[in-house]
Amino acid sequence: MLLVEDSPAIAELHERTLRQTGWDVARVNLGREAIRLVHEWAPDMVVLDLDLPDVDGRTVLQALKADLRSAQAPVVVVTTAFMDVQREEIRRLGAAAVLEKASTPPALLAEILRLNLISPGGGNAASSSD
Repeated sequence: MLLVEDSPAIAELHERTLRQTGWDVARVNLGREAIRLVHEWAPDMVVLDLDLPDVDGRTVLQALKADLRSAQAPVVVVTTAFMDVQREEIRRLGAAAVLEKASTPPALLAEILRLNLISPGGGNAASSSD
């Protein structure tokens, strides 16, 4: 799984939560790093912050969906408060789910379950890479 988050505290929380459920997690804090990384490795899933310091998360999402190595990977977008119009825009760009940062990690794990990427017993249903 690829985790793209610039806040160290939030990134650590998400990474710890995801590792506890059996995921191998590659973590980057810049959008350009995420785009570069998918040229080398095809993640099973991406958790993407929209508010990145170098590139807007929407641009990263579009790049991930345009790259054959990552196009099929579900992208769960995690961001600060936004309006329903923005949520729909992000989904149109290819996000499998859009979550507010305040509601995660429980909501993040619920979305992974909904996307059938974690078995109810814990481990990941899809193979994870690192």
